[in-house]
Amino acid sequence: MGISYTGQSTTFGCKLWTKFWTMPRQISLIMQSQRRYGTILGGLPHQPRVQLPRSGRCSGENLRWEVVGLLLVHTGAELSDMPGWHSIFSRLPRGLHTRAQVMQKMLQLGNACTAFSKECGPRNELVACLMYVCMLMTERAVGDSSSEAWHNMGLVCDTVITMGLHQQKKVDTDTPFFLRELRKWLFILAYNHDKFLAEFLGRPSRISYRHCSIQELLPLGDQEICGSERTPAGVSANEPGHPTRSTWRKAFYSLTKIGEDLLELTLGEKAD
Repeated sequence: MGISYTGQSTTFGCKLWTKFWTMPRQISLIMQSQRRYGTILGGLPHQPRVQLPRSGRCSGENLRWEVVGLLLVHTGAELSDMPGWHSIFSRLPRGLHTRAQVMQKMLQLGNACTAFSKECGPRNELVACLMYVCMLMTERAVGDSSSEAWHNMGLVCDTVITMGLHQQKKVDTDTPFFLRELRKWLFILAYNHDKFLAEFLGRPSRISYRHCSIQELLPLGDQEICGSERTPAGVSANEPGHPTRSTWRKAFYSLTKIGEDLLELTLGEKAD
């Protein structure tokens, strides 16, 4: 569920960016794009009897703006980790020959994809993922203390609350297992990062654990979560073994709850 980068994604992202760079900017094409994606975008329904893979509902002819934005932002993040003298920067289009320029342009495109997604349909898990990675890229580009990072964190918190991810909901049998885990991950990530920025900047946090029903993450890796439609048999939240990323997320969440209490004591009104 974290962000992983590969050389393949960089190559694909560069090709995708080249198409964006050479695309005419006539308003008619933008309106045509909005009409087209407005017809194929919507929720993420789960239909067990349909053999079409879920990846096919977000790619190919059904390519979504969220997927395009995630590819671009991930590509920008990977390129930002490369040394400035790397030869790949000399092969990029004009005006993208430094890491800072690449980050800014990929972030700009990611935000544009987010705006298109919001206009074409209701909020969904992919939009929340895109907004979260755009927020992380903003922090890389302009710093954790910037007003842009604080504003984008607020948008992420508003989105997960609007989607109801802060409440424990009863899910039906048609809801795929990976989607249930993704929703829990999204809320935990938003909650933890909200506390990080609030403590770092000395500001009130936006999400309080007192108003939320936190669902515990299962100690599973990405392959286990995405490779099964049902909850794997014998899975226990306290099962001993090698720690996974969800294990550390749960530990970090316990610390952030304490941090939230300390933050309230620090920022609250002092008694005379």
